Amino acid sequence: MKMVIQTQFVENYGAHDWDGEGECPQHWKNKFGDTYIMDITIQQAQDDSFMRHVLDNIEHKSEYTEEYILSWSYVDDIDFAESNHVEEWESPIYLEYAHGGLAAKQYRKTDLSHELVVGRLETYNLTMGERSDFLLQIDLKDGRRIPYSEFTAEQEKIA
Repeated sequence: MKMVIQTQFVENYGAHDWDGEGECPQHWKNKFGDTYIMDITIQQAQDDSFMRHVLDNIEHKSEYTEEYILSWSYVDDIDFAESNHVEEWESPIYLEYAHGGLAAKQYRKTDLSHELVVGRLETYNLTMGERSDFLLQIDLKDGRRIPYSEFTAEQEKIA
């Protein structure tokens, strides 16, 4: 079965000019949200501690930003169609439970006007809202998938 989680991301514009002393000015604005999709078992769905662990690793809050869960639902694999949960312009984040944490994978198609790139794949670990071990790979129109560092090095040679 799939668990589909919808979030809201907000940014505190008041924190941009804050010097870190005293109370942080509050001027929160809704920005966007994400759709997280995760394969889970029925046993995991019924395990309150597992579910809390997943949700706690997605949500985060600081003086500058916050991402919180709006909703989550369970969908049987046979009934799951990504398009029923994700807008055509959106790139869902697929989660996997690994080594006691969450491994995330997000594929974003790139603007078709780009002459070399068709998309990018981002992978990272997600722990208490913090992203670590971030890896960005670029999919090129010639069929190669290369690390971002290689892509920028190639672009510098051309320029």
